[in-house]
Amino acid sequence: MRDEEHPIKFWRAWLIPGVLIFALTYACVKGVNYAMFFWLPLYLNEHADIPPEKANLFDMLYNIGTVFGCIICGWVSDYMARVQGSGRSPSLFFFIFLALIPVSLLHVDDPTVVYLSVMLLLAGFLIGGASNLVGSVVCTDIGRQDALKGNRKAVSQVTGIIDGTGACGAAVQQGLVSWIATYSWDGVFILLPVSLGLSCILLGTRAYKETKGFLKGFRSPRQQRVPTD
Repeated sequence: MRDEEHPIKFWRAWLIPGVLIFALTYACVKGVNYAMFFWLPLYLNEHADIPPEKANLFDMLYNIGTVFGCIICGWVSDYMARVQGSGRSPSLFFFIFLALIPVSLLHVDDPTVVYLSVMLLLAGFLIGGASNLVGSVVCTDIGRQDALKGNRKAVSQVTGIIDGTGACGAAVQQGLVSWIATYSWDGVFILLPVSLGLSCILLGTRAYKETKGFLKGFRSPRQQRVPTD
């Protein structure tokens, strides 16, 4: 009923299962995503001596990877979330964990065009896919929990908390990247993998439990599936 819809207290919203974990995860991943998106052309120009116009073309490859990453990460997470006892955390964890590889390998001396293209496509595919999934469909899933009982005002509040925390995390990381880059890009490419690693730590336990639930439900002769629409 609409008259039963009311916002919940701010501190109680953080206690709803999944809110704190996904909010902090989003802060880390969105920060890395924005750092790659905004600072990549400057990095390529200063570190690899690539002209600005060509550096922007490489930045476009990152965005192309993001498009395909959103599609694949969303499809995998939908498939896993349909199995009772599973969820979206395993696919998020997998994408973020694999993103450590291209982000760490991107900072090399005298990279070739092919090398940069492959690394940036992979980075966009993995980081962008995970980041957009947390900021969209994960918020919707949390809003369907019994703890909110269809309370649309509370759902909006929870979504705002996750999105707002992600924005704060992104803003803080952009400030850190700006400050660190004035001294050395080496520090920047320590910060970014650390942020991704922290996301993996935050998601680890939940991803493990949901992976077990998925395997159990998938192997069951009568696996129970939950709707994703």
